[in-house]
Amino acid sequence: MRLLLFLVFITSFLHAQQSVRITYESKRIYPDSFLRTLSESQKVAFDVAQKRPFYATVTNNGEESLYMSVNRKKDEVLPGKDTGNEYEKDEGIILNTPKYWRLTNFKDKNIIYFTIIDNKEYYYKKKIVQPQLYFTDKTLYVDKYLCNNAYRLNPKNNDTIKYWYTKGIPIDEGPSSTLGLPGVVLKMESKYSLEYATKVEFFKEKMVINRPKESYNLISEEEIKKLELEAQKPKSYIDSEGKKHTSGIPQKL
Repeated sequence: MRLLLFLVFITSFLHAQQSVRITYESKRIYPDSFLRTLSESQKVAFDVAQKRPFYATVTNNGEESLYMSVNRKKDEVLPGKDTGNEYEKDEGIILNTPKYWRLTNFKDKNIIYFTIIDNKEYYYKKKIVQPQLYFTDKTLYVDKYLCNNAYRLNPKNNDTIKYWYTKGIPIDEGPSSTLGLPGVVLKMESKYSLEYATKVEFFKEKMVINRPKESYNLISEEEIKKLELEAQKPKSYIDSEGKKHTSGIPQKL
């Protein structure tokens, strides 16, 4: 009975509000073990980079949803330490700001992801897989919205991702992929990042989702993994005198 009432509520909500757009501010959290390795000049560059805000939006029209960056800043490069030799040089550390773009199709139950590897753009598709969620009795106000709490475990990096969602906007949406929550995620916390809503907008008309160009090519997830492994390898070259050099790829964080 509760499920039936909830589905009726969602249908009524989407009929009254054809589209929803949520703006999120995102902050990257770096562990103390990383911060302790920085030189003084790197710490100065790091502090400047951390003060620049980063925003992304989620637009949901009931059939599709697009999560994308709206002010993607350039990757920050912390200067390399004065180590190494003429054959191998510390190229520094890249504070990577990914270009967020994720298109979810609720009818087909799939998600198209976008990624950049070695300065080349790729798209790949995955089926929606809802993770195991654990619900708690905790509540929190995000702006005017009363939010409930749920979390999931990420055993790959020993992390707990916390979701604060509001039933006042009863659609399964947020900065993460579709999760199976009875409301929009307005705040998401983990060991490495914090994302929280700064604006919620409702539209009576059905928003048009910006899809990829017709010429874009989808490749498999396995191909993406191979390309990522290849991109992580050091690049070697021979100079005009026949000497071999290895250019260390700046570490991405």
